[in-house]
Amino acid sequence: MKKQLFICFCLITHGLLFAQHRGDTIPVSFSLKAALQYALAHSYAIRDATCEIQKARKKKWESTSIGLPQIGAELDYKNFLKKPLQPTPAEFFPGGKKGDYEMLPFTTAQNLSASATLSQLLFNSSYLIGLQSAKTYLLISKNTREKTEQRIRESVVNAYGNALLAEEMIQILKENLSVLQQSFREADAAVKNGLMEIENAEQLAINLHSMENQLRSARRQEKIAYERFNMTLGRDIESPVHLSQKMEQLAAESMNDNILQEPFSISRHIDHRIAENDKAARTLQLKHEKSQSLPSLSAFLSYGQNAYSDSFSFFENRQKWFGSALLGVDLHIPIFSSLGRKARIQAAKVDLKIAENHLAQTEQHILLNLQSAKSNYRFALDQYQTTKQNLSLAEHVEKKERTKFFEGISTSQELNSAQRQLYQAQRKYLQSLLEVINARAKLGSALDVPIKP
Repeated sequence: MKKQLFICFCLITHGLLFAQHRGDTIPVSFSLKAALQYALAHSYAIRDATCEIQKARKKKWESTSIGLPQIGAELDYKNFLKKPLQPTPAEFFPGGKKGDYEMLPFTTAQNLSASATLSQLLFNSSYLIGLQSAKTYLLISKNTREKTEQRIRESVVNAYGNALLAEEMIQILKENLSVLQQSFREADAAVKNGLMEIENAEQLAINLHSMENQLRSARRQEKIAYERFNMTLGRDIESPVHLSQKMEQLAAESMNDNILQEPFSISRHIDHRIAENDKAARTLQLKHEKSQSLPSLSAFLSYGQNAYSDSFSFFENRQKWFGSALLGVDLHIPIFSSLGRKARIQAAKVDLKIAENHLAQTEQHILLNLQSAKSNYRFALDQYQTTKQNLSLAEHVEKKERTKFFEGISTSQELNSAQRQLYQAQRKYLQSLLEVINARAKLGSALDVPIKP
């Protein structure tokens, strides 16, 4: 009975391990929106941007805490291996002469003091500006993350499209290879029956070998495209993956979402907001430099205990402790800095002017980029229609030339030319689909209305 239970246990364990192993190799299926959602949660750039936001929140609290009560404690222990001596007039002692001095110790061998201090900042203009700067820094971090998300969306769309392009190119090459193989078999049979010159069959063999080589290259490119897709999503590049959408489906979605009618506001564009953040930061820096000429005021309360002994008896009941307390305020008034503050203020004004120039340049860049993105998108749509028509014509020409070739009224060179024209039309068609998809993604970024997961 025990032996049977042991065998069952081994079989079950082996089955679980085998199932787990198979589960590790099952490709994860991604639609484009699922890929976008995954990348926006796991990509390396998003991880860094999230850490920057967390860091900014900590910096904000660090700046806030400067104006809150501060408590510190201090413990000071001294053990004089040799007591310091102080000169004392000898005339203070019986028999002492005026002008002579006696060297006497005025401290115990061991001293221990403990104190605690409570301090509170009452007024400091730099602190108030620092609070505003911390808020601005947090806003900059959030806007930087949003810009990072925009770039990731574009990268994911591009990587998804390139992987589909490689995948569908392989499918087309397989179909072309199958047609060439069938043509070669028919030509070889015709040569053996004396119905065709051997040179025609050899030309088909050359085309066949070239197509096989192209197929091998396309498979290598597909592997690289999938690895790049995984890296863009923040996955291990060797992770198996399956793309659930097709190139034509994505292109159709990119053509039919009415993006050219989207309203546009330059002030809400992420690039404009980032440039405004930079200007706000430079403005606060100028305020900070100006505030350095204002006084600062703080208050403090300190309480301490001191003990003195010639031996280490500080924790014995007979040890005497002497307390002290102190309440005070500290007023610091800057008076003269050898024109250092003036130089820093002038430098801050220059930085602010640069930020204003950058904001104006950013506005023009946004508008120019939008016009360029619209033009490229329209061109991609036109190019798609052209390549679609050319592909249909090339397929018709190639089919007609192949029929004429086997009827003996066309040469292998004419068939080869028609086939090359077809292959080129197929590549251009697939490339036009990818360009539509990428142009839509770039236009979305230019309008600041990218694809939402």
